[in-house]
Amino acid sequence: MLILGKGMVLVWLFVGCGGVRGDQAEGLVLNEVLARNTITNVDDAGEFDDWIEIFNGGEEPVSRKDLFLSDDGNAPARWPLPEGDPIEPGTWLLVWADGQPEQGEMHAPFKIGGMGETVVFSYIGSGEPRTIDQVDFGEQLPDLAWARVPNGGVEWVAATPTPGETNGE
Repeated sequence: MLILGKGMVLVWLFVGCGGVRGDQAEGLVLNEVLARNTITNVDDAGEFDDWIEIFNGGEEPVSRKDLFLSDDGNAPARWPLPEGDPIEPGTWLLVWADGQPEQGEMHAPFKIGGMGETVVFSYIGSGEPRTIDQVDFGEQLPDLAWARVPNGGVEWVAATPTPGETNGE
């Protein structure tokens, strides 16, 4: 738990089990979330929407096929990642969590809540969903991300948002 100021507390929980597809998913993690984006960065529609960042800290590219994001632990297959280019080693994939999928393929049909939320990253192949990573976070201040420092690490901290860039530098 991190106390940020009067009445502001962030609580985190990390559950990770990378490698659910063997070596193919090794290194993939949720890396950063921003649930109150008011001035940090705009999406392709010119809006300051909330976002989720996935990082590949592994040594191999990872296909997006059969990977899902959700804001509901009871519905881990809520939104499939689009089957575009693989996530290359040492790179980030930014997903807009704005509830506006009509704005483009990287816009999830759900929003993440600034008062606290769960984000689940799963693999669903031929069987039951398997959690790759999950983060539960408490209330966020505007333009203060919840991020792993260093990238792909275990510890989550409140930090200056760095979408698509190294955390904590």
